[in-house]
Amino acid sequence: MRGKLFVLFTLLIASLLMGPFTAAANWQSVEIGFYNLTEFEELSGTSVPAFSESPILAARVGEGLLPPVAERLPNEPLVQVPWSDIGEYGGTLRYSELNINADWYLRHINNVHLIQQPANPSFDLYGVIGAPTQPGILDHFEMSEDGMVFTGRIREGLRWSDGVPVTTADVRYRIMDEYFNKEVHEVLPAWLNWGGIQTELEIVDDYTFRFVFGTPYGSFINNVLQAWHGRWARIITPAHYMQQFHVDYAEWDGLHELMQQQGFEERDEWGRFYSTPAGMFGVDFIGTPDSIGFTGVDMHPTLDPYVVIQDLGNGDWLLERNPFFFMVDPEGQQLPYIDRLRRAYVADQEMMNLNIISGNTDVQGFGLSIEDYPLYARHQAATNYQLLALPAWQDHLIIYPISMNHENPVVEELLRDPRFRQALSLALDREHMKESLFLGFGRPAQVAPRPGTPFYKEGMEDAYAEYDPERARQLLDDAGMVDQNGDGWRQLPDGSNFVMPFDFFVITAASVPSAELAQRYWEDIGIRVDVRQVDISYWYQMQAAEETVATTWWLAGSGFYHPGNWFWNIGRGWEAWMNSDGELGKEPPAVGKQLLNAKFRLEAAADDEVRMAAAQEIWELQSEWLFIIGTVMAPLVPFVYSEDMGNIALAEDKQFTNVTILDHATQWFFRNPERR
Repeated sequence: MRGKLFVLFTLLIASLLMGPFTAAANWQSVEIGFYNLTEFEELSGTSVPAFSESPILAARVGEGLLPPVAERLPNEPLVQVPWSDIGEYGGTLRYSELNINADWYLRHINNVHLIQQPANPSFDLYGVIGAPTQPGILDHFEMSEDGMVFTGRIREGLRWSDGVPVTTADVRYRIMDEYFNKEVHEVLPAWLNWGGIQTELEIVDDYTFRFVFGTPYGSFINNVLQAWHGRWARIITPAHYMQQFHVDYAEWDGLHELMQQQGFEERDEWGRFYSTPAGMFGVDFIGTPDSIGFTGVDMHPTLDPYVVIQDLGNGDWLLERNPFFFMVDPEGQQLPYIDRLRRAYVADQEMMNLNIISGNTDVQGFGLSIEDYPLYARHQAATNYQLLALPAWQDHLIIYPISMNHENPVVEELLRDPRFRQALSLALDREHMKESLFLGFGRPAQVAPRPGTPFYKEGMEDAYAEYDPERARQLLDDAGMVDQNGDGWRQLPDGSNFVMPFDFFVITAASVPSAELAQRYWEDIGIRVDVRQVDISYWYQMQAAEETVATTWWLAGSGFYHPGNWFWNIGRGWEAWMNSDGELGKEPPAVGKQLLNAKFRLEAAADDEVRMAAAQEIWELQSEWLFIIGTVMAPLVPFVYSEDMGNIALAEDKQFTNVTILDHATQWFFRNPERR
């Protein structure tokens, strides 16, 4: 008997000693991505060891400032399987951002989703019907077979960054007290008035909720809940925090004092006041911490991996890890690995490049031009960074959306004439653009589906994409836009002068030179163009007021169904008009109604054949009307990162894009964090 006990004891000790080794040896059998803890343990055949945390948080636990890590994590943490290695804690990640009031890096590095999208180059896009999904803020989700009911479950024990539990009360507040409050949201998002029928919210329990649609919405998960559109703020708001600003919850005297601090005096101004702090929880928030201009309250709680801890001045910010973040690695270490983020604002591309080649940045993935690749390559060895040339996540880094709305009815009629749009496209020398903007990478192309996708038709990429300025001039003549007074510029059909505004902000590294090229090409066919580079916030104000006509942007999604930028860039107010039976927004022209009806059928259907037919109709309309004008398809972009950083190198072999890398920042780490 004693011998048997000795054997059992020996086996027990061996199993305990081998536990971490077994986990380390077997987690790599699970594909990179995001898994509920139970699912990960089943797939890997291992048990995650006891949870652990960054030393800076462990010290605070020891000081009694934080509860133990196991109490800060949800009952079922989300396990992120890293790209290559289990990381180590520590360090401050440095990056530069070109926009003073926006931050495209934080949109990805410091952002988590209701439903995660695993790294997959075949689905490296957003809002793609049929793309793979994995758990995120929601540990369980499902859509009914008829596309009428979505059920989601918040992971139990999830906490805001201030330690307050997240429950369906936060969902109810977001939907009922914000979206359905007309002082806050005059127009409901389309998904809450789907098919013109108000969506119903059902609270099942503290963690489970349902959305019941009035008509099928088969693509709800992909359109609303996944990728950057699936930011948690789309359906969840920290009610305990926001109620201090809400007229239905706060004492009026205190609330009125807060309003006065922000320059709002009257009760009927409350809705505009509330939208200011609520801007921190925008569904697509890309602002800097101070961009909303709201003062006098503590920093807002979040579900993101980092929280702002210090304004460093001059557009620079310091963020630190969220002690209640809900993800762990396969060995039970709370993520992220890197302790802090340091944002540095730079005024121009030259300053960003200087930070790179002088070793003052750890990662740069946005705002870099392939033109500068030789510069980075020359300094790579001396500065100890890795340099990649990756496929851009966008199909086109430069497109030209041309509005179809204008306050002047004569101008609006011109903008809605397909001949005008076709002429603008034919005037572009895409071969020259490819060489001058993208070092010869990519191919000249119109905005169209990717060849090889089921709804691509021969010739779509070539539609009005050849360089033919003479044909462009003839189309303008046919549209009645000729030089009537002999000043060298074409007038509107009624004889009045026309200067086409081209307002833009720097959204890609090619934005400035592409705007200058467009001006040159279009003035060559007689259209006078006024190019202005403006601040991002001012541009959005102009766009909301329908004061923009032409701009430069990027395009993703053309490999699948339709690009998401069409409707808000070319026909602002169209969807509101359709969704409100004409009470709100602006009535679209016949082609706009056809476009929106096809979009609705595409998104509503649960049947792939119906979706395919709707997608083909959209692309055929694009080929003739050129709602957006394309330039160069499939360009490359540089990606720079410190050679000391782990869990990035895989991107080169897998041909992941910059966005995919940034979206998986929680598993980055420094191999020598004490140097950071």
